Amino acid sequence: MSKTKFSRNTMTSREMRRMGERERTRVQRQEAIQKFWQLTPEERKQRIADNEAFQRIQKNGITIEDMKRAEDNAYSSGIKAGKDATVR
Repeated sequence: MSKTKFSRNTMTSREMRRMGERERTRVQRQEAIQKFWQLTPEERKQRIADNEAFQRIQKNGITIEDMKRAEDNAYSSGIKAGKDATVR
């Protein structure tokens, strides 16, 4: 039996799958960036602050200040939601 040599011009299914995954990831990142820039400036600031807090928590763990800040945010958003529902 003779050995079959594979041409380097063709891609294996593994290479094609990995290339497809990279392309999907790139498209998802671009969509996320476009969605971010479509937010209002206030929402963008909040997203950035939340991301910074998340990274800090991953590094240092949750602190009492983080718990207090989350409680205050939840309380104020609950009050706002209640007011909006009452007005409607």
